[in-house]
Amino acid sequence: MFQGDIVVPGNSTAVAQHYVQMVHVSTETRRPIPLPQWVTEKYRHLSNSLPPENMQPLTSWPSRVHKYCVTVPQRDIDVNQHTNQASYVKYVEQAISDGLRSGFYTVLGQITDPFIEKVGMLYRRETLLGDHLEVLNWEDSAEPRKLFFQILKNSNPVFDCFIQYSEDSSKERTLAKL
Repeated sequence: MFQGDIVVPGNSTAVAQHYVQMVHVSTETRRPIPLPQWVTEKYRHLSNSLPPENMQPLTSWPSRVHKYCVTVPQRDIDVNQHTNQASYVKYVEQAISDGLRSGFYTVLGQITDPFIEKVGMLYRRETLLGDHLEVLNWEDSAEPRKLFFQILKNSNPVFDCFIQYSEDSSKERTLAKL
């Protein structure tokens, strides 16, 4: 587990923290294998023995769920011939847009200045070119500003995610300028 801060250019103000758990995969077996010793030694200073609140596997859904379907296109395939991990985030974004257009969300559609406060992701299985995926998503009944997502392939979970939006739209923001 590696951790780091995302800071504002020009000063040391941290605007976000990120935690990454690396998994080294054999190109022959496509199964996890230990990281090379040199990686462990070189990056030990970035390692955190106490991980943050981890994304736990989603095991059930509420009765009201929005479903968005996608087929993995060629542009989303990486050099290992499986879906690039960033593509799952894109599928989640597409599901949010589809849910907003259909009026599915009770709270998210009313937020005039959506600001993501926290995100959790769990990659569970690989997907390949042409796989048909279902992106299930729903609002948390206890925290309606928190959305959950589960991507399924043949009814098997491949990716779990949550996005929590801020309740305070007056928080100071750092925005990129193009």
